Amino acid sequence: MRFFFVHNKSSSSPIDLTKFNTSKVTNMREMFMNSNISNINLSSFDMSNVSEYEYMFGESNATVIDLSNIDTTKFSSDNIADLLRDLSNDSITVYVPNQNCIDELQYMVDSKITLALKNAS
Repeated sequence: MRFFFVHNKSSSSPIDLTKFNTSKVTNMREMFMNSNISNINLSSFDMSNVSEYEYMFGESNATVIDLSNIDTTKFSSDNIADLLRDLSNDSITVYVPNQNCIDELQYMVDSKITLALKNAS
């Protein structure tokens, strides 16, 4: 799925990604790079076999990225930080799966990124 939505300038509307079967995908590198999609919800993605994801959202105009359901057991905090490198917007909310992600990532990501839990009260 490398470069799948790269340079998508046609719409800033959210795209329904819930029907994508990503269980066998290994490469999501630069998947949303330089796209105008404002709300990227990957909560339905199975990323358990993904080994390449650097700059997945690089230079993207996303304002919300939902990673709340990804299995992070194979990801180190450096890996997740790689996902979030070079985002374009000045204010971005990234929903992560657990508090541990927030604790580990808060010093590794750009200050314009707000890490949050999806259903936190």
